[in-house]
Amino acid sequence: MTLVTDIAAYLVDQSVCTALGTDLFIMDLPDTTDLITAVFQYAGQPPGNTFDSAYDDQPGLQIRTRAAVDDLESGETRANAAYAALHGVANTSLSGTTYKLIEALGSPGFIGYDEKGRPEWTQNFRVIKEV
Repeated sequence: MTLVTDIAAYLVDQSVCTALGTDLFIMDLPDTTDLITAVFQYAGQPPGNTFDSAYDDQPGLQIRTRAAVDDLESGETRANAAYAALHGVANTSLSGTTYKLIEALGSPGFIGYDEKGRPEWTQNFRVIKEV
Protein backbone atom coordinates (compact mmCIF):
# COMPACT_ATOMS: atom_id res chain seq x y z
CA MET A 1 0.00 0.00 0.00
CA THR A 2 1.00 3.63 -0.23
CA LEU A 3 1.82 6.01 2.60
CA VAL A 4 -1.58 7.70 2.51
CA THR A 5 -3.56 4.44 2.44
CA ASP A 6 -1.43 3.00 5.26
CA ILE A 7 -1.97 6.09 7.40
CA ALA A 8 -5.68 6.25 6.62
CA ALA A 9 -6.13 2.62 7.66
CA TYR A 10 -4.14 3.31 10.84
CA LEU A 11 -6.33 6.30 11.75
CA VAL A 12 -9.41 4.08 11.43
CA ASP A 13 -7.74 1.31 13.47
CA GLN A 14 -6.93 3.86 16.18
CA SER A 15 -10.57 5.07 16.21
CA VAL A 16 -9.59 8.60 15.15
CA CYS A 17 -11.96 8.32 12.16
CA THR A 18 -14.89 6.07 11.35
CA ALA A 19 -14.23 4.89 7.80
CA LEU A 20 -12.54 5.80 4.56
CA GLY A 21 -15.03 7.65 2.39
CA THR A 22 -17.21 8.60 5.36
CA ASP A 23 -15.22 10.99 7.55
CA LEU A 24 -11.75 10.17 6.22
CA PHE A 25 -10.41 10.87 2.75
CA ILE A 26 -7.15 10.46 0.86
CA MET A 27 -5.63 13.40 -1.03
CA ASP A 28 -9.01 15.15 -1.03
CA LEU A 29 -11.06 17.32 1.30
CA PRO A 30 -14.57 17.03 -0.18
CA ASP A 31 -17.00 19.85 0.39
CA THR A 32 -19.94 17.64 1.35
CA THR A 33 -18.88 16.52 4.84
CA ASP A 34 -18.37 18.82 7.83
CA LEU A 35 -16.34 16.85 10.42
CA ILE A 36 -13.67 15.33 8.21
CA THR A 37 -10.02 14.33 8.17
CA ALA A 38 -7.87 14.07 5.06
CA VAL A 39 -4.46 12.48 4.55
CA PHE A 40 -2.04 14.08 2.09
CA GLN A 41 1.47 13.18 0.97
CA TYR A 42 3.91 15.87 -0.08
CA ALA A 43 7.63 16.18 -0.80
CA GLY A 44 9.71 15.20 2.19
CA GLN A 45 13.41 14.78 2.84
CA PRO A 46 16.02 13.09 0.64
CA PRO A 47 16.32 9.33 1.07
CA GLY A 48 18.35 8.29 4.11
CA ASN A 49 21.15 5.78 3.65
CA THR A 50 21.06 2.72 5.88
CA PHE A 51 24.67 1.59 5.30
CA ASP A 52 23.62 -1.72 3.75
CA SER A 53 23.13 -0.44 0.18
CA ALA A 54 19.47 0.24 0.89
CA TYR A 55 17.83 3.49 1.83
CA ASP A 56 14.85 4.72 3.78
CA ASP A 57 12.13 6.79 2.14
CA GLN A 58 11.28 10.06 3.93
CA PRO A 59 8.05 11.44 2.49
CA GLY A 60 6.11 14.31 3.99
CA LEU A 61 2.70 13.65 5.52
CA GLN A 62 -0.04 16.17 6.23
CA ILE A 63 -3.27 15.63 8.12
CA ARG A 64 -6.05 18.18 7.62
CA THR A 65 -9.14 18.33 9.77
CA ARG A 66 -12.32 20.33 9.28
CA ALA A 67 -15.35 20.73 11.55
CA ALA A 68 -18.86 22.10 11.23
CA VAL A 69 -19.56 25.82 11.50
CA ASP A 70 -19.43 26.90 15.16
CA ASP A 71 -17.96 23.56 16.27
CA LEU A 72 -14.36 24.36 17.11
CA GLU A 73 -14.32 21.76 19.87
CA SER A 74 -15.02 18.72 17.66
CA GLY A 75 -12.46 19.78 15.08
CA GLU A 76 -9.75 20.47 17.64
CA THR A 77 -10.49 17.18 19.40
CA ARG A 78 -10.20 15.27 16.11
CA ALA A 79 -6.98 17.06 15.10
CA ASN A 80 -5.44 16.31 18.50
CA ALA A 81 -6.52 12.66 18.28
CA ALA A 82 -4.73 12.29 14.92
CA TYR A 83 -1.66 13.97 16.42
CA ALA A 84 -1.68 11.62 19.43
CA ALA A 85 -2.19 8.53 17.27
CA LEU A 86 0.61 9.29 14.81
CA HIS A 87 3.34 11.12 16.73
CA GLY A 88 5.91 8.66 17.98
CA VAL A 89 4.91 5.66 15.88
CA ALA A 90 8.18 3.73 15.60
CA ASN A 91 9.29 0.41 14.16
CA THR A 92 5.73 -0.47 13.28
CA SER A 93 4.48 -2.47 10.32
CA LEU A 94 1.47 -0.98 8.55
CA SER A 95 0.12 -3.06 5.66
CA GLY A 96 3.49 -4.78 5.29
CA THR A 97 5.61 -1.61 5.25
CA THR A 98 7.91 -0.87 8.18
CA TYR A 99 7.55 2.66 9.48
CA LYS A 100 10.69 3.42 11.43
CA LEU A 101 9.38 6.77 12.65
CA ILE A 102 6.42 9.08 12.33
CA GLU A 103 7.16 12.34 14.09
CA ALA A 104 4.99 15.44 14.34
CA LEU A 105 6.69 18.63 13.21
CA GLY A 106 4.47 20.59 15.56
CA SER A 107 1.09 20.44 17.18
CA PRO A 108 -2.09 20.80 15.12
CA GLY A 109 -2.39 24.35 13.87
CA PHE A 110 -5.63 26.22 13.29
CA ILE A 111 -5.49 27.62 9.75
CA GLY A 112 -8.75 29.55 9.64
CA TYR A 113 -12.13 28.98 8.07
CA ASP A 114 -13.12 27.65 4.67
CA GLU A 115 -15.50 29.47 2.33
CA LYS A 116 -18.50 28.07 4.26
CA GLY A 117 -17.18 29.22 7.63
CA ARG A 118 -16.03 25.78 8.78
CA PRO A 119 -12.87 25.76 10.95
CA GLU A 120 -9.79 23.87 9.72
CA TRP A 121 -6.58 22.53 11.24
CA THR A 122 -3.44 21.12 9.69
CA GLN A 123 -0.39 19.28 10.94
CA ASN A 124 2.72 17.98 9.25
CA PHE A 125 4.72 14.87 10.03
CA ARG A 126 8.17 13.57 9.24
CA VAL A 127 8.06 9.95 8.10
CA ILE A 128 10.89 7.45 7.81
CA LYS A 129 9.89 4.18 6.21
CA GLU A 130 11.57 1.26 4.54
CA VAL A 131 11.31 1.12 0.78
